[in-house]
Amino acid sequence: LNAEGVGDLLKKDISKRLQVYVDAADAFFERARLDQHYTYSFLRGIEGALKDHPDIARNTSWDGILSLAESIMKSGEAAAFDRSKRERNFHAWLADWDAVHSGLADVIRGLLSEKDGRLPLDFQRYRDRIRVVLGYLLAHPDPSPADEQLETAKHKIKSPGDADYRVGDPFTSAINSVRGRAFQVLVMFADQDGKRFKGEELVKISKDLKELYEDVLGKENTRAIMFMFGHYLPNFYFRDKEWILGLSPRIFPSEGAAKQLYTAAWEGYLANNLYGAMFFDPEIQKLYMRGLPLTDADYPEQKHFRDPDSGIAVHLSLAFMHYKEFGFDQPLFKAFWNRADPNLHAEFINFLGRSFVSGNSASANEVLKKDPESKERLRRLWDWLLEKNKDSNLFVKFGFWVNLKKEIFEPTWLAERVKSTLVKTNGVLDWDRGLAESIGQLAAAAPRDSLEIARLYLLEGAVRGDGHKRYFFLDSEWGGALETLHSNRETKPATVALINELIREGGSAFWGFKKIIETKPEA
Repeated sequence: LNAEGVGDLLKKDISKRLQVYVDAADAFFERARLDQHYTYSFLRGIEGALKDHPDIARNTSWDGILSLAESIMKSGEAAAFDRSKRERNFHAWLADWDAVHSGLADVIRGLLSEKDGRLPLDFQRYRDRIRVVLGYLLAHPDPSPADEQLETAKHKIKSPGDADYRVGDPFTSAINSVRGRAFQVLVMFADQDGKRFKGEELVKISKDLKELYEDVLGKENTRAIMFMFGHYLPNFYFRDKEWILGLSPRIFPSEGAAKQLYTAAWEGYLANNLYGAMFFDPEIQKLYMRGLPLTDADYPEQKHFRDPDSGIAVHLSLAFMHYKEFGFDQPLFKAFWNRADPNLHAEFINFLGRSFVSGNSASANEVLKKDPESKERLRRLWDWLLEKNKDSNLFVKFGFWVNLKKEIFEPTWLAERVKSTLVKTNGVLDWDRGLAESIGQLAAAAPRDSLEIARLYLLEGAVRGDGHKRYFFLDSEWGGALETLHSNRETKPATVALINELIREGGSAFWGFKKIIETKPEA
């Protein structure tokens, strides 16, 4: 057996005799004599037992693991561990000391992870010892600024179609680093520690935890960990709002040398959920205002975990649907639509269409069900944009808005808006499945508008335009709609003319429509 094989045997045996191994934990760290791969394998075995055997873990005394963690900490504080990476050879992969520290962070994460509402350990008993070890891990040199420079980065990516490599996104870099993993454990620690505060208390975070947070923030110099500060901002905001807002200038530092740290924290914040009580805080509103003008030029050559334009558009679209206070006259709403960035606006419209109109999101459907005004907000927004906006690229994104299934729009109303939208795009939509499914009902309810929809979409968009060359109109829905329009005295002549034009200019793809105009009237 090589070292990797022995490590695998060790990990399997730990789950069978967990308490025995925990009691002997110190034997698995002898820096001068025992290869670190075995320390790493031991920690992985403990982590696996915590995950796979929660009942056994809850009946285990964890002093041995804390003793091991403290031994590693004291050794590292006395003399820095060798951080050279050990590459896989033909025989085995051997863990380095960074991997050992990541494994230690993951074990602490397991100790703080609830299963069925319970922890594997008595948190208050081990609380202070865990916090000290956590402080040690949060001071670890992994990651470093060199990891975020293309020439020296440990992780590089090259997407299909890209000519050059880029540094990986900050979140992936963070969770694959010691300090990033430890930061996630810090969030879990704050959650457990916060349970001792009463619900009516305004501050629900301990002084020593604040000091640790501020100490890490004051020393941080990587985009990866600044992403984590932004991403987990709500977890600390709701524990002490005044304190975290006071730290906001350090989490989102001003322009200059710290700009890349700011954009990382901002990207991390936008990759989070939206919280109404936080969103409307004047200081948080200022962050959105500050983030609005950012462009790709403000970010380094690094892959995004979440594109910031998409992130801010999603946040504001959710706010528009969830909160009536975020309406057309709200300053941030107006600033968003006044920004000259059609891609940003298109993300807003596309998200609303995908999530609320055509999508199956349970949370979005709940909003539509509980708040009747939310449907009215969608209708008002479409009319408002038709009146105020001239950007055809924006209206192309309304394909996901053409849907009657959720009864957000009435057929006659929808037909008029679809017609007006196609006028702006010259017959182009980036997704037409909803239109195809709705056109039959539209034709029956609003024949004149539906005839114009057919002309714009089939003739101007498909045949004469370059927006879509796949002939979706061959679907039975379009044939049925044209039959309905042909059977209507008011729209029959124009329907015949349209079908003739489609056949003449579009060729064989439209021959199937001949049968509609060749149908003899009943005697």
